[in-house]
Amino acid sequence: MGFIEKRVREIAQKYAYLAQNLLVLRLTEETLKLILVLNDGTTLRVAERQQGKALTRYSYYWLMPGII
Repeated sequence: MGFIEKRVREIAQKYAYLAQNLLVLRLTEETLKLILVLNDGTTLRVAERQQGKALTRYSYYWLMPGII
């Protein structure tokens, strides 16, 4: 299992108590994009890019219900 797959698993386990669903949008050797659908109806959009073990780019958006 590569670093990105481990990171997705880490996010899923760490926030399982807050989330209804985890949707993986993109998964490559260096990049992950996913959406966590939270229990309160909000969504957390996560995008991370790794180079080796270093996080080189990231963005996190927390959106209210009804915003796509």
